[in-house]
Amino acid sequence: MIIDAAFSITREKGWKAVTARTISKRLECSTMPIYSLFQSMEPLGTEVKTRAGSLMQEFQKRAYTEDPMLNIAIGYVIFARDELNLFRFLFIDNPTRLSEKATVLQAEEFTKEFGSVKGVREAMDQIPESMSNPLMLKSWIFTHGLASMIGEGVLTLTDETIRSLLLSAGGAFFMWDQMQGKGEKQ
Repeated sequence: MIIDAAFSITREKGWKAVTARTISKRLECSTMPIYSLFQSMEPLGTEVKTRAGSLMQEFQKRAYTEDPMLNIAIGYVIFARDELNLFRFLFIDNPTRLSEKATVLQAEEFTKEFGSVKGVREAMDQIPESMSNPLMLKSWIFTHGLASMIGEGVLTLTDETIRSLLLSAGGAFFMWDQMQGKGEKQ
């Protein structure tokens, strides 16, 4: 119940609104049960992150198009738009710092999570191994920027325009990496 309340508050008002007092008020109880189960807000935040991440993956597993890789990116952007406070919690307010090593680990985690989604493994197998990490990083940066701008209301785009932008950007990154791999000049 505590995790449910913390998740609901985060979803409605953002993580900064989650305190033992706001949770206890929501549950109509004292703060004692919260403090007895969670010594600090950090483990509770981890639980909320897990739940928010699962919800985001539900968005990413939806069939927006026939292309499963594109669906993952579209789902990410639509999650930012439709679940802004959860998106902020996961990626803006308290983001995990990325390093080159982390991007490799994220690629492995991505493969583990989405590799079984129909068509994703086949699409990933078409990307030459030498390009997969740079291509995923460029795609991630573009998709995250688009999601952030849409989520924050800087851009108001239709689902079709989101699809078109992501498809164009992914194709451009792939072609650019192929040209770079062949030694062609910018």
